[in-house]
Amino acid sequence: MCAGTLSRKVKSRKVRPNPAFLLAWVIPPSHQDSDAYAKPQSKLAYIMMLTTKSIIKCTLRGSVVAVTDKGHHKGRTAPNKDRTFPPEVLTEDEVRDLVRACSNRAPTGVRNRALITVMYRGGLRLGEALALKPKDIDPSKGTITVLHGKGDRRRVVGLDPGAMAILMRWVERRTQLGIGGRAPLFCTLKGKALKPSYVRTMLVRLADRVGIEKRVHPHGLRHTHSFELMMEGVPVPVIQQQLGHASLATTDRYLRHLAPKDVVEVMQRREWSV
Repeated sequence: MCAGTLSRKVKSRKVRPNPAFLLAWVIPPSHQDSDAYAKPQSKLAYIMMLTTKSIIKCTLRGSVVAVTDKGHHKGRTAPNKDRTFPPEVLTEDEVRDLVRACSNRAPTGVRNRALITVMYRGGLRLGEALALKPKDIDPSKGTITVLHGKGDRRRVVGLDPGAMAILMRWVERRTQLGIGGRAPLFCTLKGKALKPSYVRTMLVRLADRVGIEKRVHPHGLRHTHSFELMMEGVPVPVIQQQLGHASLATTDRYLRHLAPKDVVEVMQRREWSV
């Protein structure tokens, strides 16, 4: 249940949220005893205002987990603080399932297909993909120009014909929707910039839908892209340029962190049977 759904159900009296439970999330502890929230109706009105403005953020199961209003989560520890997650490379079929889980007809589905494809087949970081403009795409050359990569470095990445076809389908659709060229390439149907949190949540939702048990996130698509290039025997300097790393040593460490190609190939040459 998202914030907007919660708000509509509150207004229609289909659900009566427990103010005491929600106040623990949406009102700073120092303000919970103030006169402004002394009356139950004041507390409920405050909660409804937050949900209407999408300040309360919910998980897919409907539990309030965080607020975005400045100061409301001050002093709270981030749930992932000091936690490290090892990279989990997706298989080609798993990524294909993610793409196919997006609608091939609805505008948002066409857009999400293209966004996943660009991060996977182009190896772009999430911020780089969301910063693209239509002018950065050159379908005739099969390239994408990243103007402001990490370290504010410019680079040109290649995109295979199949991936470019998926991307251009979204470019054509956004033109039909009347979205101008100044809007980000990947935008809402009103031409507004997509939020990174939307993309992260979308990938988790799609992974859950198709039954992928690995941790699926935007940078994981970049990991998968790098791993596939390495296993295909692409030279490390080429991978470095595609990923936009400042040095060859960075790319080498990056690839070895994903999987030691030499070890894998040697072990695969061994024979054994039962």
